[in-house]
Amino acid sequence: MRNTPLATVYPRMKMILNLYYYDSCPFCQIVLKVIKDLNLLVDFKNIHQDEKNLQKLLKDTGRKTVPCLYIDGKPLFESLDIVAWLKKNADNLEKVQNGNSRSGSRFN
Repeated sequence: MRNTPLATVYPRMKMILNLYYYDSCPFCQIVLKVIKDLNLLVDFKNIHQDEKNLQKLLKDTGRKTVPCLYIDGKPLFESLDIVAWLKKNADNLEKVQNGNSRSGSRFN
């Protein structure tokens, strides 16, 4: 392999990001703004609009605390920790292609 860029040899892995949240939570709004600003593709799981989302969060973590960002199935709590992780890893995360209403993210 001569002069092959590292990105070609080791392509970036696409991480699956799921944010458990609800709209009136001020800490969730901080995370949502960063997701939008960084143009990240995230599946949103509103725990007030869909009981299944709340039940999964409770089953997995024993907590109702939001925001909670699942990164490839592993939960991360605390808005400032989530924001720091998103900013640190932004270059390796999947971006929204056609800027939809909420940074093109997928809602459930």
